Amino acid sequence: MLPFETIIPYFVPVLFIIIASILGSIYYRSTKKASIEIGKKPLYTERCAGKVGKLYYKGPFIRVAIYDTFMVVSYLKQLVIHFDNIITVTEKKILLTKRLFITYRDKTETKTMYLVSYNPGKLKETLETAMKRQTPA
Repeated sequence: MLPFETIIPYFVPVLFIIIASILGSIYYRSTKKASIEIGKKPLYTERCAGKVGKLYYKGPFIRVAIYDTFMVVSYLKQLVIHFDNIITVTEKKILLTKRLFITYRDKTETKTMYLVSYNPGKLKETLETAMKRQTPA
């Protein structure tokens, strides 16, 4: 058995490597594109924080891409939301951040996510403009 004094110098570097690997893995997985995105140019793309599903992602671990007929929210997996499934898009200021709440239909249930964007006005404007182009007059 190793004495306690020989383990201590290795503890911090090993812990750092483990945490960096986990964060790097989350970031890498958020860069992956959904199959529907391949070959298409997004109208707007941004990295942000937010809550999708039951998990809250801090920092730039969520990638949002808006296309002509759908949006993709990429985190540990890729969530494709077609504009006809979006119910509401609202912007709320909570404490010091502006959050963009998106309520959408996902198969059999209604879900809400929020995104903490660096430019929430631009994100909301681009999303609403793309959604209006989809809606017949």
